Amino acid sequence: TSCTFKEILLESQHGYFSEPKFLENNVELRIPENTPVGSLVYKVSTKDDIPVLFSMPNFSPWISIDPLTGWISVTSPLDRETHEELEIVVVATHQHITSLSSRCSILISLTDCNDNPHIFNQEVYNVAVKEDAAVDSVL
Repeated sequence: TSCTFKEILLESQHGYFSEPKFLENNVELRIPENTPVGSLVYKVSTKDDIPVLFSMPNFSPWISIDPLTGWISVTSPLDRETHEELEIVVVATHQHITSLSSRCSILISLTDCNDNPHIFNQEVYNVAVKEDAAVDSVL
């Protein structure tokens, strides 16, 4: 029996053997500081149908990413007084060729919400209002 070997060059029209490309490389988000834990706040996506895994190389106690879907979610209560902005990097890695990857930067700005309890000096307030008082007038 004899064996024959032939070198074959494969080319992909769809970029299957190229690094993943994000739809957006730099993303800026604004979310309220009282966003509930578990809330989905943004979904990263890549341009081609390349199978990818998403990750965040820098650990964040407040934000995580689903490695398959790319959904970013809140994992701990947010506090604007502690951190006004969260900067994260998301990496998309080709599932079959792990040396192929790309990065996306996401800046999350927290918007302020009144998280202080209301303070009233007394239990009950009695106010007299004239019958002909205009709507939206100050009492």
